[in-house]
Amino acid sequence: MQIVSPVKVIAVCAALAGFAVAILAGLAAKNPADVILSRAVGALFVCYAVGGVIGFFMEQAVAEGVREYKAERPLPMASAPEAEGTRPRA
Repeated sequence: MQIVSPVKVIAVCAALAGFAVAILAGLAAKNPADVILSRAVGALFVCYAVGGVIGFFMEQAVAEGVREYKAERPLPMASAPEAEGTRPRA
């Protein structure tokens, strides 16, 4: 299984949501099918681009948060048994 970038997932979700909203709005306005589909495809492309930008900034924000978290909470160093003066028993 291949790992998918969160940026692409957010962009595709935004594109499909924009497409669906454009279809439903066109149907509610009783527009002709060719007008509905052309506007829906346009909304799909625009929403994909906007979703990609939003996804990029969200990914950067999460990465920065993880870096800050790791910097504030470093892993404790495991002390070697020899350093404490005791040896593990077998």
